[in-house]
Amino acid sequence: MTYQEIVDIVTANGLMKKATVTLTDAQIKSLFNEGQFVLVAGESGKMKIPVYSILRFNNLGNYTNIDPSAILYIAQFGLGGGLFPLGEGIRQSSSGSLSYFLAGSDSRIAIMSQGKNIFNNQIQATLGETLDSDGTDIKLYGSNGILGDLTGGNAANTLTVTIFYTVVDL
Repeated sequence: MTYQEIVDIVTANGLMKKATVTLTDAQIKSLFNEGQFVLVAGESGKMKIPVYSILRFNNLGNYTNIDPSAILYIAQFGLGGGLFPLGEGIRQSSSGSLSYFLAGSDSRIAIMSQGKNIFNNQIQATLGETLDSDGTDIKLYGSNGILGDLTGGNAANTLTVTIFYTVVDL
């Protein structure tokens, strides 16, 4: 059975929903300065819980100007404004994981889940009881620290994010 066949079975049976968003080069660059992009809009009376996501970066030109504190992650806001991330995200830090993802010599795929990120294999945070679940958006967040927008890249670069989530009626 292929990966796509498994995805089709899980989503067709209503066990999980799926949303796919493709960001352009300009959106990727501004994401790291503006900070957020809605993947799944919230609905009143519904709790949408992210389970895992697949990020595919189609690289035709490397990004530069990546801050040592840069991070890319998926999260929801909790009560009191705290973030509940799906995994640890892809961090630049000392490992250089974000530059490997956005400035490697070819296209990359990363998987973020409630367990471990397959991309950087770090311990994950999980959703807690204080999630403000009623109508909360699931968003892609980026931060490039004090350096702001990424530079470089190519107009044909894309970042496709597919998120799998469950919906609970409140």
